[in-house]
Amino acid sequence: MNRNKPAFGPTAQFWLFLALIILLGVCLRSLWIDWQPIWWDEGYSIYFATESIAQMLALTARDIHPPLYYALLHAWSTLTDSTDPATLRTLSILIGALALPIFAWLTHILFRSSARTLIATLLLAVSPIHLFYSQELRMYGLALLLGLVTTIYLWNLFTAPSP
Repeated sequence: MNRNKPAFGPTAQFWLFLALIILLGVCLRSLWIDWQPIWWDEGYSIYFATESIAQMLALTARDIHPPLYYALLHAWSTLTDSTDPATLRTLSILIGALALPIFAWLTHILFRSSARTLIATLLLAVSPIHLFYSQELRMYGLALLLGLVTTIYLWNLFTAPSP
């Protein structure tokens, strides 16, 4: 076996560290979830989400933000049978937490390095701005998540071997 040739693919140690980083990210996003009161824009999110889907679409037609987050929040509030801010914010926590493994996947595709993937994912896990948006009742965390998924799709589309 050639010792100079790096091993291809993540090791068990990589997966353990990645799981610990994601767990850290989830814990950080869950801290002080009800510390800050609902502010103006979050109130709009709750208002839109508590309307019927038809009314929500009519209301968001005059809003600058697309309705997907509001529809997800509507489904979340129906599923949890709650309009409590801390309960509603858990949707943003889940979206922010889901962004961590998706981000790790993207960085692994781009960098082809387990160490760089772990470092980049750790930086996102503790990023103050991502922590903030992972607790806020707004669509910014969802925008990042969808952007990451789209980037992975496009990268794979453009780097796939030609038939």
